[in-house]
Amino acid sequence: MRHAPLEITASANDGRLVVYVTGELDMATADQLRGYVAGHTARLRAPRVVLELEGLAFCDSSGLSALIGIWKDLREAGGTVVLAAPRPSLVKILHATGLDTRLRSHPTLASALQDPQQGRPDTEGSSDR
Repeated sequence: MRHAPLEITASANDGRLVVYVTGELDMATADQLRGYVAGHTARLRAPRVVLELEGLAFCDSSGLSALIGIWKDLREAGGTVVLAAPRPSLVKILHATGLDTRLRSHPTLASALQDPQQGRPDTEGSSDR
């Protein structure tokens, strides 16, 4: 079985860090994503991050753990994180596990960038799906 590599890139958008994630987020790549986000937000005060997941083909429990870790890390730093364009299968898992109350998700990058919660730390997220 061939493993799809995780590709991560980022850009700034109106004071937010948009992190584009493609490939598979699993036990082999989860630390890579968490480290990437930590490395790009370490010097920021109250970082606001959008994880753009349209190209994320797969996410297992290790990937979910990485997403939760990113949420916790940013929250502790006074920041926020929202998900943009996650696949329906990931949205379903987030809802079934109750994680959608912490990891806000949006159907598009444009709607994620308009999220009013991006101005203050997540306390009780919600999904607009």
